[in-house]
Amino acid sequence: MDDKLYKFMNWPRIEGIVYSEENDPFGILGPKQVTKSQVLFQMFYPGATRAFLHILDGKEKGSFTREMEMVDEAGYFAALIVASSIPAYEYKVVTPDREETFEDPYAYELSYVDEKFLDAFRAGTNNRLYEKFGAHVVYRDGKVTGTCFTLWAPGAKRVSVVGDFNHWNNLRHQMQQIPGTGIFQLYIPGAGIGDHYKYELKIKGDVTFMRNDPFAFSLEPKLEGASVISDELTNVVNYKRTGTRKELIPQMSVLQLNLSSFGKNEDGSYLSYGEMGDKIIRQLQQFHYNYVELSPLMEYIEEECGGFQTDGFFAPTSRYGSAKELQQMIAAIHEAGFRVILDMALFHFPASEYGLNNFDGTCLYEHLDPKRGIHPRYGTRLFQYGKPEVRNYLLSVVMFWVTRFCLDGIRLDNVASMLYLDYERAEGEWLANIYGGNEDLDAIGFLKENNAQLHKAFPDLITIAEADTTFPGITDEGEDGLGFDLKWGESWANALMEFMRRPSGLRARCLNDLTLSSVYQYAEKNILGMSNYIMPDGILSLTSNLPRPGGREMGSLDLWGNIRLMLAYETFYPGKNMLFVKDPDTWPEEFRTFIAALNGFYHQHPALYEMDFDPEGFRFINALGNIYGCISFARRSQKEELIILCNFADRSATVDIGVPENGSYKELFNTDGKEFGGSGFVNPRRKSCMEKTTDSYPYTLRIKIAAFSAAVFERKSLS
Repeated sequence: MDDKLYKFMNWPRIEGIVYSEENDPFGILGPKQVTKSQVLFQMFYPGATRAFLHILDGKEKGSFTREMEMVDEAGYFAALIVASSIPAYEYKVVTPDREETFEDPYAYELSYVDEKFLDAFRAGTNNRLYEKFGAHVVYRDGKVTGTCFTLWAPGAKRVSVVGDFNHWNNLRHQMQQIPGTGIFQLYIPGAGIGDHYKYELKIKGDVTFMRNDPFAFSLEPKLEGASVISDELTNVVNYKRTGTRKELIPQMSVLQLNLSSFGKNEDGSYLSYGEMGDKIIRQLQQFHYNYVELSPLMEYIEEECGGFQTDGFFAPTSRYGSAKELQQMIAAIHEAGFRVILDMALFHFPASEYGLNNFDGTCLYEHLDPKRGIHPRYGTRLFQYGKPEVRNYLLSVVMFWVTRFCLDGIRLDNVASMLYLDYERAEGEWLANIYGGNEDLDAIGFLKENNAQLHKAFPDLITIAEADTTFPGITDEGEDGLGFDLKWGESWANALMEFMRRPSGLRARCLNDLTLSSVYQYAEKNILGMSNYIMPDGILSLTSNLPRPGGREMGSLDLWGNIRLMLAYETFYPGKNMLFVKDPDTWPEEFRTFIAALNGFYHQHPALYEMDFDPEGFRFINALGNIYGCISFARRSQKEELIILCNFADRSATVDIGVPENGSYKELFNTDGKEFGGSGFVNPRRKSCMEKTTDSYPYTLRIKIAAFSAAVFERKSLS
């Protein structure tokens, strides 16, 4: 080795590069002005047999090429040139199977993450980590020049970026650590859109393993799949938000879809995002829903989880197309006049080998103790909400989807498992909080903060908690509440389903099971959804679960009458209505007509939605039923009052119900209409009241009602 070159060699640090134990590769690799007139170049390319330094604009000697000296047989090369400043240059290497010319990543000083960003990261108040972390494509003069990679892995001694751009060589692109932060970063010239990549981490004990990027904007949807460089989600889409939550929530009806079942062709292949957008708009228009709720769209591996278990929280699933096409689908739904809610599961992630689990050799994202860190039902890992950096991560997930895809609402899945430390755990299987209680105080803090940030940034954004729990204040925006706009629980819908499963001859005796919810219905602002949890197979779940009256097989008339009654009761009862569907194109035509008419009727009558959360907007007339198994109640708004009668029995009846005011009553809607597939046992003419006390009211309305049906009446004054 040349003596002049030799004296500049830092052998311990060279060894650190060769043996991949160096977390400050910029301290040795790349160009260094070692004297006023000399520049030292050092480069590491494992497997290379020769290396050349191409000087592109040397001021002293112009352009020239010099072969570099192999300092270490592992592929470490160095060259010393005469120059008073660092010139533009590139490397060329020769390996047994290729020659390659490339820019040096260690020629670029990194200042990608500034101190203000880091301060917010440490404090747990940074909800836009995705703007810096992950793989961000860099442009120059309109062309991609490379990609900047940023990763948080404080437990790692060394991190390398490996991928298509370096032939999956695990040592070529060792990342620089920002001192005291656990954050690694590196700009790699030539790494471009569509390249696959992973991170290799080396931890204590010299153990190495691969991990996907927690901030990847694109992931392969397969086991052992890689992260993919993408720039489709770099820019915020312009979306003109209108209205406020107070204005938008009252008249809200939701069509819930899981795209993996809704968006399929007859041969089982998936529709594209564009094709699904057209289909969704068509269904919303036909059935008069004004919101569509989509199942989680983050990239996932296991089909069985339906998107509710993912490591790719920033990566839209590629099953149906690109992220840009998903943005276009949502934009088309907006253009048609509808709003979009997205389901998110932020309570857990899979115990997979390449994701967040044990990410840097430590429990970086999850709790260390399995009594807090492992979900008892799924075996998945639970987020550690008390760690500021993890809270940053989750806040950023929500902000990313809201801003990049212009969401109008989010629904957080399984909030109950976030709220309680003893959720589905037996005695001795959970750890109490610092006060000895079972509430997860860190998760509660996260949920409050998430709702507060979203509502401050987006006055029209609706936040929904899927929480089948009696935890108080879920929809309370006060200091003690969680701040959600709506609670999406299964208790009400489960009670309705259980009641409807009973033989119709027994229903009259147990109507109290159906009406018990009136005791607590105003404790929260509820969505009364017939959701995917209640009806996993959509309407088919109802056709296979409803009873056989009197021990006989339920005929088609009875079956669809029960289904219409059930959905009408949900729509007319206080609370926002929602229906999960798999594919409405498979429904009978009469049922399609019914759903369209039911929702159209809902939107035409403010009494059914305007005062959902006000006790003055609802009262039972007769909640105890009678020998016929009927119940009656009233719904009202500021300008309208409707009387609703529901017959849950298997025989038609003539029923007296009490009303407070005299007048004539007109039937506005009847689920037994022939156009809906019913028998047509309706009330075509107005009904006049009798001066007779019924149900503690001074006037009586006598109504005929078909088996398994609901009817709605409106009063007209006698004056």
